[in-house]
Amino acid sequence: MPGAGAGPGAFTGWRVGGRVRSRDGESEAGCDRGTESRRPGRDRETESRRPGTGRRGCVRGAATDMVMAFDHEKLDVYRLAIEFVAKANEVVESLPRGRGYLGDQLQRAALSIVLNIAEGAGKFSPADKAAFYVRARGSVTESAAVFDVCVKLKLVTEPVVDENKQILERLSQMLTELIKAQRDEE
Repeated sequence: MPGAGAGPGAFTGWRVGGRVRSRDGESEAGCDRGTESRRPGRDRETESRRPGTGRRGCVRGAATDMVMAFDHEKLDVYRLAIEFVAKANEVVESLPRGRGYLGDQLQRAALSIVLNIAEGAGKFSPADKAAFYVRARGSVTESAAVFDVCVKLKLVTEPVVDENKQILERLSQMLTELIKAQRDEE
């Protein structure tokens, strides 16, 4: 994949007829969605849309890798869930030896929130979307329960738990709204 190993914002190549042409002229598999050509007046960082799909195509520019925007990346709840994964990882790294089972469970539950939101956003029917958002909300409550256990065992401080539980509470509220919206569409 172009940009593998390159730092954020590194330019790796141009899209040429469905393939990415790197600076050294090598052709690599690229974004196959839509077509994008340079037109007068268009910025090199312009996103293209594949006609009739509403999906974004490749983004190109001197300051970006070839990127495809997915539906889940547009959701605030997804971005907050990613933030929670990072915060949960900090907690896991601070746990004492011998408590790996709690760290593993928290990491799995936190990642499950993100993955279920992404998978739900990729579904077509409102019922399918709602089912994945319900699973994500279940992983939110599971994460909160792991924090409760950590507090009872005196493994984390109250301020750390409060900060993380505030994020979890917000995630739960946002997911509940998404679930309601999907069920209203049915």
